[in-house]
Amino acid sequence: MSKGLVMASANPNHPIQSFAFICSDGMGRHEINTMCRHFGYDVGALISADEFEATKDWMKNGTGFGATDISCPETAMGPNDCSWTHYSEAEVPCTNGQQVAVSCSSDEDKFIFEVKFTAKFKKDGRVKFEILPYVVRYGVHLDRDLDEMMDFYMMNRYDNGVYSDIEVGLTCEPQFKNRFGGWRWKEELEGLEGLEEGDTDMCLVAVVAIKNSNRYVAAVDHDACGYDISSDEVIREVEEMMLSKKRLL
Repeated sequence: MSKGLVMASANPNHPIQSFAFICSDGMGRHEINTMCRHFGYDVGALISADEFEATKDWMKNGTGFGATDISCPETAMGPNDCSWTHYSEAEVPCTNGQQVAVSCSSDEDKFIFEVKFTAKFKKDGRVKFEILPYVVRYGVHLDRDLDEMMDFYMMNRYDNGVYSDIEVGLTCEPQFKNRFGGWRWKEELEGLEGLEEGDTDMCLVAVVAIKNSNRYVAAVDHDACGYDISSDEVIREVEEMMLSKKRLL
């Protein structure tokens, strides 16, 4: 995975002296992927050029836009397979913030979605829950405001393979903490129906789902599991529940 500014050179004989920004007008899926293929990746996404110090440096040196309205066929492998408009001939000028920057990844890594889940039973009769999603989209790690794009719920898996919902938030509302990148909260054990520390018929499972989509991920806390079971088996069972529509996101 890689990310950076995409610059245009109007004079191949003196590329450093003629670097210019590419305007994002006209940039779509084919154009972005073409830029990423040119650098040895498969797919990508536009990102803000403001996160690169080089953007400010180039602008201080008087660098402007050099190309706009790029159009690439789906099978293009690089910018030479595309058409564009020289910025001096652009019908609509571009503004600061439209400098093209991309984040690229391989096709298999374009979306990584994992979760870490722990439930620790405290001496004061409370349970400390921690649900930490890990999301990478086109090489960009998303770590803030994930609660706006995700929901979660918890279940108990009994030793016989039956799942039951666990209603949380009765004694303490789960809060998403941006500085931790997930949900962390403590809840009174007595408020969690059916749970008891050391119960050999208890295995806590967390499921995190992307809102309005069919993407989800499940995790089991083996320290909060009274019997042996693999994470792969839990994930397979959760997938079967989803596919059979026993559980709607």
